[in-house]
Amino acid sequence: NMSTIFGMKAQRSLVHAIFGPFGGMNFHKTQIRSISFTLWIGPLRALFSIVDKTRSQSIGPSFLIAALLCAGLLNTALLAQNKNTDHLQQHWLQYAGEFRFNEKWSTTLEGSFRSIDTDPHASQVLVRLSAGYRFHANWKLSLGMADIVGWRSGILFRNELRPHQELLHNKQFGRCSLEERLRIEERFYHSPETTISEQSEQFNMRYRLRVLFKVELFNLGAPERALVLDLGNEVFLKSGTQTSGHTFDQNRILIGASVQFNKDLSASLHYVAQLVGAVNSNAVRREDIFWVTIRQVINVPLRDPR
Repeated sequence: NMSTIFGMKAQRSLVHAIFGPFGGMNFHKTQIRSISFTLWIGPLRALFSIVDKTRSQSIGPSFLIAALLCAGLLNTALLAQNKNTDHLQQHWLQYAGEFRFNEKWSTTLEGSFRSIDTDPHASQVLVRLSAGYRFHANWKLSLGMADIVGWRSGILFRNELRPHQELLHNKQFGRCSLEERLRIEERFYHSPETTISEQSEQFNMRYRLRVLFKVELFNLGAPERALVLDLGNEVFLKSGTQTSGHTFDQNRILIGASVQFNKDLSASLHYVAQLVGAVNSNAVRREDIFWVTIRQVINVPLRDPR
């Protein structure tokens, strides 16, 4: 029931986004919030409707590609409307290991270290464990939990528990592939030391929609060894009583390359241009992220109990 999830405020925002006059790129902040709701509500309803009605391989990604284009417009609108834009750099190192038990069931363990060039210097460690079920050749459902710990100048300032539910669709087009991911996260924050204006315990919901294109450029001397170009975009939206009415959370544009050593091991280097909305104001922050990832698939066949 969409009304139960979002309430009347979101419903009014959705109607305003569809029928309100936008006047070109001169978006009012209320209209930007409306567009943000539309970007998530439309793809979510379409995604679950399609999964419920059909599992054929001819499912088209047009509704998610449209959301990707709308996200670019949203980014442009936010940058144009906000003169107060901060800037910082981050460096991420990540390992993701997927343990496959059979064609349907798997478990993924991820570990990530993030260095953030702020004053004082900040760093973050993320550990995520998830279980996945591939109910169709192109569709996968996952449930998981992440634990994120953040430090400033070596002092713990935030801990977050983040359960998530994820729906993944992928499709191959010759040397190209398309991956679409919808992830819903419940974010529980705890801050050991807070100021008078901050709360030690916080909670909000976050909705992530990602589209990722992969193009195999050429082989590297073996059929399973290749250099792959990665292009993608991910929209982050949020809801909850502690978001100060700001629905836009962030947008992440990704470009980079991956080296596929074999079918079970790859390494990638990505540049991410990330736009983050402030919690208590209309300001935005631009972040340049350099992201190194190692991915590994480990086959762990289950024994036949007979």
